[in-house]
Amino acid sequence: RLEPLLDDPFATIVHDESAHPSALRENIAALRLRFPGRRLVVVLQPRYTGGRHTLHEQALPDVLAAADRVVLLRAFAPAPWPAGPFSSHRLAGQLRCRGLAASVLNRSRSLASYCARTHRAGDVWFCSLPAGCEFLTGPLVAAIRALAP
Repeated sequence: RLEPLLDDPFATIVHDESAHPSALRENIAALRLRFPGRRLVVVLQPRYTGGRHTLHEQALPDVLAAADRVVLLRAFAPAPWPAGPFSSHRLAGQLRCRGLAASVLNRSRSLASYCARTHRAGDVWFCSLPAGCEFLTGPLVAAIRALAP
């Protein structure tokens, strides 16, 4: 868990497969303790582990409020749920209402360019992405390294 992909004073990128709100809460708290005073950006792709269901969507604003910025990728094949399918856009709106910077990327492959545009020196990027996401994290690490002085 919390696999470091890049760790230096300019940027830290950590990957974890967590998607359930309780696991995200624990990981965000751990990163806040490990990197006090640094901006924490959470990249989340809701998926089959529970994060994509409306039930968990209701818990996510409280959990993600501990971050400084949230980047949501489209959910993997949203499943039917009694209250309706998960919506990354709805969640982003709820986060913005709380004063949190939140963005939705409709194309996951645009993550690296988004990060390169919004990165600040010292940022900690917590990527909650599924296993086998190297096609996302590899370009992200490369884009951030290219920004380093």
